Amino acid sequence: VRVGFVNPDGTCGDHNEDYMGEINDDGQVVDHNDETVGYVDLGSGILKGANDATFCEIDGSGNLKDNLSCNCAVFEGFTYKDLKTAAGYIFFLDQALVDPKLPSLVVYKEGEGEGEGEGEVAE
Repeated sequence: VRVGFVNPDGTCGDHNEDYMGEINDDGQVVDHNDETVGYVDLGSGILKGANDATFCEIDGSGNLKDNLSCNCAVFEGFTYKDLKTAAGYIFFLDQALVDPKLPSLVVYKEGEGEGEGEGEVAE
C-alpha cells in the first residue's frame, strides 16, 4: 500500500500525490502552506522540530534515535546522501516511528507492531 512519496530532492507527497512539503537545501522543512515545521542538519543528521528542539537523529549507519538516544529504527543501506529522503519520510509520513504519540500516515493492523505486517494508509 502506498502511503506517500519522498523524492531524493526532499519533496514529499501523500498517497494521492498531493504535495505535503519539502526539505530545502538549507535543511529547512516546510509544509504545503510554506510554514516551517522543522529543520534537518544536513551535516550531522539531527532533526529538529519547529520549536528548535531535537526530535531525532539519523547517524551515518542509518540508525534512527529519538531525543533520548533510544534506537527507533534502521534505514538499511543509508548514506548521508539519503538524509533528505529519510527525514522527509519521518517529518511527513511517519513521525510515530520516533514517538507513537505523534501523527503518522502509516496505520498498522491490530495485533501488529511497527515493522510487522502490512502498513495501511490512514483515512
